Amino acid sequence: RWQNMFIQTIDLTVEQLTRELAEANREKIRAAECGLVVLEKNQSPKQQYADLEAEQETLRLELEQLQEVGSAGVWLVTLRS
Repeated sequence: RWQNMFIQTIDLTVEQLTRELAEANREKIRAAECGLVVLEKNQSPKQQYADLEAEQETLRLELEQLQEVGSAGVWLVTLRS
């Protein structure tokens, strides 16, 4: 008789622990999904920043080239005068 009660208690404990483990796993999955969303949102501005930095560098180089061409043009005009 006490063996049956002991086995029932163990069975109930196993069922309860199984439910709790399943809930903990669901919560862990939800937390991981939220973390991924945050990472994706964080990555987007970083990528935009990197893109803008690259564009800025390109524009800076173009400006330098235009300034050099402008300086050469002024030099030629001065020589012709």
